[in-house]
Amino acid sequence: MFTNEDIIETALESTNLKNKNVLVAGGGRLISRAVIDRNPKKLTCVCEPDNNSKAERIFNELGGERNDAEVITASLSQPGLFNEATFDIVIADFLIGKIDNYAPGKHMDILQFLKEYLAHDGELILIDIEPDLIPLYPNDSLLTSDNHENLSSGNSKMVLDDITRYRLYRRIRMLVVDLALNHGIPGFREIPGEWVEKWLIGIGFDDVEPQLATRTVSIDIVDEHEKKIRSLIELITDSKSQKYIEALLDRSEGILREVCPFDYEQDIYIITAKKG
Repeated sequence: MFTNEDIIETALESTNLKNKNVLVAGGGRLISRAVIDRNPKKLTCVCEPDNNSKAERIFNELGGERNDAEVITASLSQPGLFNEATFDIVIADFLIGKIDNYAPGKHMDILQFLKEYLAHDGELILIDIEPDLIPLYPNDSLLTSDNHENLSSGNSKMVLDDITRYRLYRRIRMLVVDLALNHGIPGFREIPGEWVEKWLIGIGFDDVEPQLATRTVSIDIVDEHEKKIRSLIELITDSKSQKYIEALLDRSEGILREVCPFDYEQDIYIITAKKG
């Protein structure tokens, strides 16, 4: 299994950043530190608009004022943010999956701008979450074979093993995602996937090479995801949908408290592509 640092090392291991102009688009302090340690000519870090706290963390991680690094907050969906052919390397670290949070529907535009900012033969490195394509299961699929046996023998207590609790977590999450998408709420599509490879090829990138790495993520549904879901309920305008998801969360909260936190494996998508 990989840590976040391992993922970054995997993404950067075959790329020489020394004496290069590098843009970190949307990344945080870990990727910024990894880049500056590789001695670029100039590092420019762009944080999403108004995220001054993140910019400050990166600034401090890089050691404050320095001639070879700059940290700014800006929208990458803004045309002409940088001059054409400004950078040798562009690294989009967990950017694509978050675009809907500040520039809904601008994925293709931002990727096109990043290409324009690259010098000839420049390289794009994209790191993001690979979508979990497991479909929603029928109700009984929440139960492992052990749980089926318990119920058939008259024992109504579920065995809260890793498989059961992960499926329970997915059911809640996927239901909220489905409701959000149906109501036009941005920010819920997990990107990238195979479509991002097609986007990059479609706008003229060459040598588009995807790979996967797996990391272990600790999930605490009650203290994090479940509360986050509740905070989004008010965005769902359909009152019936609101009541339905509230009831589901109320019903499952006790079970979630018993089983959290737990770990699950998450695939990270790393794509490298060159501007020909």
